[in-house]
Amino acid sequence: MADETAGVVMVEVCGRRYSIRSDLDDNYVTELARYVDRKIRVTAKHAQGADSLQVAVLAALNISDEYFRYRNRQPASPDNVQRQADELTWERVAGDGRQGWVAALYLKAVDGEDNGDTTAPTTGARLLPVPPRGGLTLGIADTSDVEALIAAQTFRVSSVWLYRIATQDYLRYIPNAPAMVNTLDSSSLTPESIVMLRRSGERADQSVERPAAPDEAVRGTPNVLPSPPSEGLTVGISGTNDPVALADAQPFEVRMVAFLHVPTQLQLVYIPGAPAFVQSLARGVLEPDSVVWMRAGSVPPAPGSTPPTSGTVVDATFSYFYCNQGTIEAGIGDGGGWCGAMANGQIVYAGAAACARENLGQRFRILGDPLDRTYTCADTGSAVHGNHRDIWFDNSDDGLNWVRQVGESGRIEILPEE
Repeated sequence: MADETAGVVMVEVCGRRYSIRSDLDDNYVTELARYVDRKIRVTAKHAQGADSLQVAVLAALNISDEYFRYRNRQPASPDNVQRQADELTWERVAGDGRQGWVAALYLKAVDGEDNGDTTAPTTGARLLPVPPRGGLTLGIADTSDVEALIAAQTFRVSSVWLYRIATQDYLRYIPNAPAMVNTLDSSSLTPESIVMLRRSGERADQSVERPAAPDEAVRGTPNVLPSPPSEGLTVGISGTNDPVALADAQPFEVRMVAFLHVPTQLQLVYIPGAPAFVQSLARGVLEPDSVVWMRAGSVPPAPGSTPPTSGTVVDATFSYFYCNQGTIEAGIGDGGGWCGAMANGQIVYAGAAACARENLGQRFRILGDPLDRTYTCADTGSAVHGNHRDIWFDNSDDGLNWVRQVGESGRIEILPEE
């Protein structure tokens, strides 16, 4: 029987409002709902194609995993743990001269203060520049062991990121997160990999000044970075202190050179051909060992490579975009609205696909396609590279059901031009 003295708290989870009857503090119940909402939304991003019930179950498993991990690390004792009727484990904590009880769900075991100046153990991994709390740093891993990379740092690491140039996406590793959340491991991390680490803690809200550029001569020899897909990103070590020389050394069109100044967390850029007042990355602020990002324009084919010809069967990845929202929540994604003209000037139609710019006009079919359609690369997009094919549907439900049948990867056959 419900407690008639309990209050009712209105909370929102994934866009839906719920009335929760509880004798707990209203703010506490609201915070619990926000936590569940965040967990479900993060899970949904990494479980594309799952329906709302499946996403909710996966999120519940993630939360349970967090709880069990903590419970197994922290044995109960009368001195530091109190069991409540709400089935939460509470632990006594102290800080700033005060004591109180905190739900163990929100506590994380640490090995000391993150003061950014401790002595790192010898692991063979690269010691990266120390960023401010909550900030980012970048560098070469010098190891294929992500745990060793984290252990080598003199600050507490909240996440590790690796950008894959070929597929234009990130792999991530979050310490103590469930295995299903982490996509970065020794199979993808190499000693030569350039990684991005985020330091734990909250960023201080303070203004910083752009670093001054010293008046110095060109130093070093520009490195040639890995060629990305057209209009894609690449990352590498500069080799020089001069962003102009670096951009000129690339075999592809460079639209932007970007550099993260770790101490200030400012993103500094050099844009070839832009006026001087636009440029924030200058010679001398950039160092030969700096990690740089480049946004490419057009990228010529690799030497000796030829575009796929008629009859060629190649591996490809698939997704869908659509005009109208359906009723299956898991398939709505970015909200749709793709109902107008495409890159080739035509209005969207069944059989249209968004492809890499160099494949515009190409015709193809997908092996095992239940629709047995002939598709044409009639559109493009900043997130479509290589052999990815983004297929248009009028309705998000149709697109989701199609992907569930075909899968997110497969093979396509290049067809003759009409």
